[in-house]
Amino acid sequence: AIVIIESLPAGAVKLSDDEVIGAVKKSVPKEPAYALDADIKIRLGENVSLEGFGLKTLLQGQLQAVQKNNKLKLFNALSSVKGTYQAYGQDLEIEKGRLLFNGDMENPGVNILASRRASDWEDKTIAYLRMTGTLKNPVTTVYTEPALSESEALAYLLTGGSLGESDSSNAALLAAAAMGLGRDYIDALMGVIGIDEFDMKSTSVGQNSMVIGKRISSDLYARYIMDVLTSEMQFAVIYKLTKNISIETRAGYTHSSDIRYNIEFD
Repeated sequence: AIVIIESLPAGAVKLSDDEVIGAVKKSVPKEPAYALDADIKIRLGENVSLEGFGLKTLLQGQLQAVQKNNKLKLFNALSSVKGTYQAYGQDLEIEKGRLLFNGDMENPGVNILASRRASDWEDKTIAYLRMTGTLKNPVTTVYTEPALSESEALAYLLTGGSLGESDSSNAALLAAAAMGLGRDYIDALMGVIGIDEFDMKSTSVGQNSMVIGKRISSDLYARYIMDVLTSEMQFAVIYKLTKNISIETRAGYTHSSDIRYNIEFD
């Protein structure tokens, strides 16, 4: 059996559980004529595969389907065999992977350990991505063997090398990954790659823009902006002419230039 889950569009947003669409009449499921209780064991064959949401793997294991009072639940676990997991644009090898069912079919627990070896064959560093929690609310951790800092671990996972080997083209990739992993990774990365601004906010590029800024000198500031949903990009440079006058030039998604005059009040 082959299960392929099509990816959702980049801008798709899941409806909340309490959202109601007024124009659609909600169907009421009919109660079965007879209450049916069942306890069924499901054993997967040798060629059952799953592909979707970054996961591509063979599955092995046995599930127990229990229906009581017309409610169906799943129990036990499925294991990943010879699988890969795509994270942050990288195909990581799954070393250990399990889907844990404790009743809820739509939100099983996950325990996945995926890895990437350093690109340089003389470098024995291995970066690991561990995912625990549940499918809908995963908890992600990045580390390396031998142990390195969080920022170095993230660089090895995304680029196959250390931060010292990464060029400026990888800065946005590292920053986007750090944003998804949490504040600790953001702080660690900002200090190492030397950026002064890192935020997610609404801009002229889009409502979900990642903003990376760097002060080049006392009068010159550069800012890179990318909308995480549409991948539209913009590069902006702000040059301070005097204490109150500055020029901002933007190129990419839109091209424009502005002259700004600032007045400060006490």
